[in-house]
Amino acid sequence: MATVVEELRSQTRDQLRNIKSSGMTVAEIATKLEVTTATVYQLLDGETTPTAKVLCNSCRNLQMSFQVDGHRIGAIDFPPKTQRPPTTEVQLGLFEMAASLAGDALNVTIKKLPSLEIELGVRLTG
Repeated sequence: MATVVEELRSQTRDQLRNIKSSGMTVAEIATKLEVTTATVYQLLDGETTPTAKVLCNSCRNLQMSFQVDGHRIGAIDFPPKTQRPPTTEVQLGLFEMAASLAGDALNVTIKKLPSLEIELGVRLTG
């Protein structure tokens, strides 16, 4: 019985070979997977195991899917990338504040006068 790693290598190799034989160039595949062409050649030869990023991009950008231990892995298993909200800046009297949110981390920078800077990091947990 093949291991998960062997299965992923084999399925990736076979599907990428089909995509290549249907007319997509190695460079185009590399762009879709966000890897180098050398990595694509290694995947085509079954010499490397696809990383989580490669699996995600292959499902999202090349409409590939994988069967592992009876479970199907496809694009639906990789939610869309979240957009990072822009940094918000407000002027509060003598203070200048900038805040940004990344996932569940809130970063706040408060400045008062050119010589004083206060940074505050807050991590919200539910």
